[in-house]
Amino acid sequence: MTAPETIALTRPQSGGKAVIICDHATNFIPEHYADLGLDAARLSEHIAWDPGAIEVAERMSERLDAPVAAAGLSRLVIDMNRPEGAAGSIVTVSDGVVVPGNQQLSDRDRRQRFEEHHIPYHQGIGDLLDRRAALTTAVIALHSYTPVHSGKTRPWDIGILHNGDTALAGPLLDALSAMPGLVVGENEPYSPADDVYYTLQRHAVSRGLAHVMIEIRNDRIATPQGQQDWGNRLADIISRVL
Repeated sequence: MTAPETIALTRPQSGGKAVIICDHATNFIPEHYADLGLDAARLSEHIAWDPGAIEVAERMSERLDAPVAAAGLSRLVIDMNRPEGAAGSIVTVSDGVVVPGNQQLSDRDRRQRFEEHHIPYHQGIGDLLDRRAALTTAVIALHSYTPVHSGKTRPWDIGILHNGDTALAGPLLDALSAMPGLVVGENEPYSPADDVYYTLQRHAVSRGLAHVMIEIRNDRIATPQGQQDWGNRLADIISRVL
């Protein structure tokens, strides 16, 4: 049986033309992991999740009548957007913060986390998409990122990431770039070359589905108003494309 914290599905029966995936939706850590040895202040930081992303996803879901598939636990337990065995799958240090509960894990410990959380999460996404095989479906992966990383300021309000397939990314880039005052990055602050494309590769590229990764700077979606504004803005554009 899938653990309840592995995946959360919103509007799974909706017939809209998009599915939204939020791999880093929450900082929740199941009790038996004892917060991985981190205090509440650390777990509120971006190392544990993508603040604001799920609220934007849910607003987009409302506007687009789109299902949302969201991870139900912190990426510090296991990162759903990395394959098993990848360096970033279970981190021992994240942005300079040591994660005590991830130190000196055995291969068995790592495999157990993968089987308990990663496998059923991706099975859930796969099942959702398979049920929609007869429907037009675009897959949108939604994330947030920090304004400063490793001492470097990231000037973009939003980044649109793609692997060369610009069916969805292109119109998003064009529409967002035309909006006064917005700084828009193409394959910024990350790109598929940074090993951030696992979920999209596994579920969208493999099925030949239109797809895009959206990264929003987290200070832009730190309030309910910001989350709603960005959810509406993105939904407006996507509804014109699909």
